[in-house]
Amino acid sequence: MRSFPVPPVNIRSLRRASASEVVWRSSREVFMSIRSVMDGAERLCRAWKCR
Repeated sequence: MRSFPVPPVNIRSLRRASASEVVWRSSREVFMSIRSVMDGAERLCRAWKCR
């Protein structure tokens, strides 16, 4: 079997696209978790202030 030549630019751009997608997904997950933590802290603070 003979491997067909692939331009390195395509591989690089593909890798960059997948890497950016992974980074975007992970940053989104981190942002959502931070948001939920802040929301929980705000609720806790409100409950503590109400008492």
